[in-house]
Formats: sequence, structure tokens, C-alpha cells
Amino acid sequence: MESQTTIYLVRHGETDWNVQRKYQGSTDVPLNAVGREQAAILGAWLAEDASRFPGTAIVSSPLSRAFVTAQAIATARGIPEGAIVPDPDVQERSYGVAEGYTLEEREARWPDADWEGLEPWEAVAMRAMRALGQVLAARTGEATFVVCHGGLINAILAELSGGEIGTGKTTILNTSITTITHDGSDASWTIVAYNEIPHLDPEPVPAD
Repeated sequence: MESQTTIYLVRHGETDWNVQRKYQGSTDVPLNAVGREQAAILGAWLAEDASRFPGTAIVSSPLSRAFVTAQAIATARGIPEGAIVPDPDVQERSYGVAEGYTLEEREARWPDADWEGLEPWEAVAMRAMRALGQVLAARTGEATFVVCHGGLINAILAELSGGEIGTGKTTILNTSITTITHDGSDASWTIVAYNEIPHLDPEPVPAD
């Protein structure tokens, strides 16, 4: 039997634009005070017990809200900050000219949900799966944290579940962990659990 490869998809901590319910996308919005605390809590929880999500490597979106969250995980796991691999393929969906707008503001200005610079979900899913493939090729049989964004995680969940969960159906919480595995025998990934926040809430959300 082939070695199992595990990826922990971690959403970044909270930002002011999350609170204000604004489209963030590729805009580099930093963590707010709550988000920095969430990242610190996650790091401290991981540091308490090495068996908790035992990742040995970290890939991160280059956007600061994800990268700072990744730094907290790196500290917890004793991974040098310089070993964090930035990957633009796990950056959030680009919302183009709508970034900085709330949903209500966007609907008022572009009611047909079609505007300049909006990245198609199919393109998001394609680059997300490409990133997973790169991790699989580089770290077969290992466990890796991929610190990224809610929209991107939802695109992965939709792709792997055939649309049963993910985009349009699942809200990904700040600093939640979604676990997927690949047993190496075929081209498919398995969703083990999604939206787990044991560092914030002791009740995980198992995969259906």
C-alpha cells in the first residue's frame, strides 16, 4: 500500500474586512487584533501536543493574513520561518474591481454578478488542485499545512465532494482546519474533516 499523504488546509485569522463582510480576494488585508489572537491560540494549541495535526512543512498564500497565520504554525511546529513556501496558487479568488465592496454594495453596482477582474470559480479550483498536486509530488507520505483562504478551501471541497459541500454551501471559519488525504493509489483525495476549530471549540465538524 502506498504511503498516505495528508494536507491540513488552514484558513487565515480574522481581518477587519471579514468583520465588515467585504470582498477581500487578492487585496492584502492584514489580520486584525482578533485574527492575530486566533493565530496565536492555534499556534499555542498545536505546540501543546505534537500529535495534534502533525504537519512537518508549511505552504502559504503570500497574502499577509495567511502568511502571518502560517508563521504562528511554524513557531508551534519548530519550522523555520524561512522554510514556509509561498505559493500564489493558494491565494484567494480575485474579485477584481469589487474588492473592498460589501455584498450589498456589489449587488447594487453589478447586479448581474459579472464584473471586471472576477476570477471564475473553475480557474480557482484548477490552480488549487494544481497546488495540491505539487505538495503531493514534493511530500508524498508526509503531512503539510497549507495556509490559505475560505474561498479557495471551498473550491477544493466542492471539487472533491462533487459539489455536495464547499462553494455556495459551506462557511469556512477563521483558523479552521480542513483535513484531506491521498493514499497514493489513484488520483483522488479524501475529505477527512472540514471546518475543525478544536483550539476554539472542542466539537469538530466531521465529514459527511
